Amino acid sequence: MGGVVALFAGGIVLLVAVVGLVTCYFDVFLSFGRTRREALAMVAKLAALYTALCSVLGVLLMELEKHLVPGLLAKLGGFTEYRLESLCIPEDAFPPAGVLYTAPIPLPWWAVPLIFAAVALVAFIAATVIRRWGSKAGWTLYGIFLVTILTFNHTDSLFMKLLPFLAIAFAVFLVGGFFWSLRELRHTPIKI
Repeated sequence: MGGVVALFAGGIVLLVAVVGLVTCYFDVFLSFGRTRREALAMVAKLAALYTALCSVLGVLLMELEKHLVPGLLAKLGGFTEYRLESLCIPEDAFPPAGVLYTAPIPLPWWAVPLIFAAVALVAFIAATVIRRWGSKAGWTLYGIFLVTILTFNHTDSLFMKLLPFLAIAFAVFLVGGFFWSLRELRHTPIKI
């Protein structure tokens, strides 16, 4: 569970870092005499570096949690052994004595870099929107995010049926929004 929480926290930190890079450091690089293309390349490289670091640390933490934590918990709890599997036990039955069952993390290791890359792209797009239309646009994006998360039932069967189409639409949005962001940052007025 800690690996999933760490991934969530790492995603928030990455989101804030990339928004800060695009909204602040882009202007700083321009004020030090860089061209827009050079400033944009430097910001994109820093965002990619942050994404790579978060991905490596996220994968490392998930693997450590998967391999080290169950044995440590079993020893600290006085169990004789542990099994890394999900176990559905009826309410009237008890698990075997001395055995600790832990559920494996359902996320494969290769999904972590994809998640962090998606977070970085969303942050890049959001920061470009904020640079283009101001802080009210940022609050509007935040409101849309909250309404979507709080009102949409993620366990609904309709959501699960539409999930492949939503994933494709999200990927198209990310790619299109990233290219729009690049074009917008290359032609945006500078506020120094």
